[in-house]
Amino acid sequence: MSNQIYDFETWLNVLEPLPGESISHFIGRFERANLLTANQIGKEAKIGAVVTRWRMLYLNPFPTKQELEALTNVVGVEVGKLREMLPKTGITMKP
Repeated sequence: MSNQIYDFETWLNVLEPLPGESISHFIGRFERANLLTANQIGKEAKIGAVVTRWRMLYLNPFPTKQELEALTNVVGVEVGKLREMLPKTGITMKP
């Protein structure tokens, strides 16, 4: 007999980014759609609390390609679309 109570694969609601949406807003919508916190998303992506910083628009240091690829594996959005949600290099965002 298995020690597991439930034997099923976990799933997440996949969201499409809205036109002009910031990464902060997208992460917030993803949190609410999946009943997760940014910290839980970061743990699932194996990039830690950095997602919590992005949720608050603290983008220093700027997200790396590897971090965005890890986030892609959780949220199901292409790296290119995630990059489009980030401010242009040199532009300061106010949280």
